[in-house]
Formats: sequence, C-alpha cells, structure tokens
Amino acid sequence: FVSIVAGGTRLDDLAAQIHSDGFDIQNRAGPVTVKLQAGGLNTDVATLAPLITGKIDVDLAGSVSKDAIAIDQGTLRSDALNASLTATVALADLSMQLKMNADAVATAFPPQIASVLGARVKFSATAARDPQGSFAANSIEFTSGTLSAAGTASMQGTDIQA
Repeated sequence: FVSIVAGGTRLDDLAAQIHSDGFDIQNRAGPVTVKLQAGGLNTDVATLAPLITGKIDVDLAGSVSKDAIAIDQGTLRSDALNASLTATVALADLSMQLKMNADAVATAFPPQIASVLGARVKFSATAARDPQGSFAANSIEFTSGTLSAAGTASMQGTDIQA
C-alpha cells in the first residue's frame, strides 16, 4: 500500500490493479480492467470531502484502442456515495459521451442543503463533449425525499445555458 499526495489531496493506503486478458501491446488495444482501493482520502476541496469518506473502491472495465478509450462499466463507492458510469472518449479530438448515476447520503451535503433533503440523494445524467469543446448535459435528474428536478445544461465557449 502507498499514499499519494497531489496539491491539497492525499490518498492513503492505495492499492491498484490493472489487468487485461488479450491486450495487444504492439497496437495498444484490448480490454482492460482497473481496480483501485484507498483506505481514505483527505482533501481540501470542501464540497468533495464529505462524499468520499471512509474506504474508497473504484472498479472500471472497458477497452483501449488507437482511436478511443471506452469504459463499459465503472463504479465508485465510499461510505457516502455509490456511483456508476459508462463513457467513451475519442483520442483524436477528445470528444466524449458519458452516462452516470449516483446515490449519496444527504449528510454529505452542506447542512443548509441537507436539512431540506431526504435521507439519500439520487442523481443521473448523460453528457457529451463535441470535437469543438462544446459540452452538453442532457437528461439531468435529481431526487431526494419530496424534492425532484430535471433539465439540461450546455456550454459553448463562455456561453452557459441551463
């Protein structure tokens, strides 16, 4: 186990495993699984710290090719958060497709927000980045207790719409 420090963030007791059945090193292509476990994460990013308390597990399964990186199944778990995602990134232009779902304990949010939430907060969205760098989040859904919200958001240059 090792610890890694970057800026104001420290991962403790980190274990990493990268595995592939059939990866073609010469062509840099094939299936890949990545497993990361950390005994804890300390960060000075106040909005992130409560979501990543306790032991952290990351599992990714996907593939790498000369053209793209694909995550067919990804999960992130901590004491406060369960999240899953799928994603594809084109290496030539960094265009991206992302789908994510997250379920977090409401106590991981600031007290002034947590006080109006139910016990858990559920969030899902799909997102895309085009070759020109424009970003769009579609099918955004948020639910907690009796609260719910849905919508879209996009950014092109300095223009943000929601």
